[in-house]
Amino acid sequence: GEILVNSNKTIYSKSGAAIRRGSLRIGKGPNGKHNIIIRNLRFRDLWVLDPSGAYDTYGWDYISIEARSHHIWVDHCDFEQVYDGMVDIKGGSDFVTVSWNTFRLQKKGNLVGASDNADETDRGHLNVTFHHNWYDRVDERMPRMRFGNAHVFNLYSENLGGNGIQSTAYAATLVENSYFYHPQNGSLPTREENGGPTGIVKVVNST
Repeated sequence: GEILVNSNKTIYSKSGAAIRRGSLRIGKGPNGKHNIIIRNLRFRDLWVLDPSGAYDTYGWDYISIEARSHHIWVDHCDFEQVYDGMVDIKGGSDFVTVSWNTFRLQKKGNLVGASDNADETDRGHLNVTFHHNWYDRVDERMPRMRFGNAHVFNLYSENLGGNGIQSTAYAATLVENSYFYHPQNGSLPTREENGGPTGIVKVVNST
């Protein structure tokens, strides 16, 4: 089920406790939330096999940040195999940092901006930072950006299977000091188009 997180809250486990078969939702409905820290948790067991391979039937995310929520920090968490997104940011949300997390065994990592047609909601927002995150056997979205601005640094990706850092629909993404180890044939560590409007990626000091 969903745990609705209110403003001015810290959800923290000293011992790395697990949330199983559940989702943290920040900003459900019209009202966004703010000043929230999610730290040192493990997320597990929100996954079922989708024979289509698309994983689009259900919208199960471990953490969903939406409805213009802002000033959110997701730090030192461990995410493993969810049906849809691990940490998704949309609906004009802003000033979100995702740091020192492990994302593993997953098709879709992190979505920032839900639609190519959401410019009225998202333009001027979706300013995010992703740093010191480890993606282990994640196929794509590290993150997948639309409209906003992202700073991605000290990323480590192992066995990339598809499109890694995507910056489309007028988004701008700066990638620094990042490393893609053993990407699979046909994968793209960075991409500026994906069937809609293009964006920008600048890569510095990365391998």
